[in-house]
Amino acid sequence: MVVKGQDRVANWLREWGAKEGYDVDNDAEFLQWLGLKVEWGGIEGNRSIQAFVHMARQVKGVGDEEDQQE
Repeated sequence: MVVKGQDRVANWLREWGAKEGYDVDNDAEFLQWLGLKVEWGGIEGNRSIQAFVHMARQVKGVGDEEDQQE
């Protein structure tokens, strides 16, 4: 998945991780943080699913124009 605005997403992940005491630029800490169990909206999963859902919502519609041209 290519995310438009990768720098913005990376900064968002750094801020979110830092608020929870994780340095997401450190691979071991980033993986530990992504694996944290979370519950939101009545669903249980892990932080990576929650982050992916957020990022997917940010890029919704990106590329739609290209798909229609094919």
